[in-house]
Amino acid sequence: MSSKGSVLRCDVTGKILMKCFLSGMPDLKLGLNDKIGLEKESQSLNPAY
Repeated sequence: MSSKGSVLRCDVTGKILMKCFLSGMPDLKLGLNDKIGLEKESQSLNPAY
């Protein structure tokens, strides 16, 4: 966090375990969003809400 409270760096570390009955090595695509972070940021900028 910077002195102004903004995020300077963000990492995600974890593991996903799943059973796959597909043949070969299919690609896995994940999508992450920052909706929670944006909601917290907007609340800190507009504390009246």
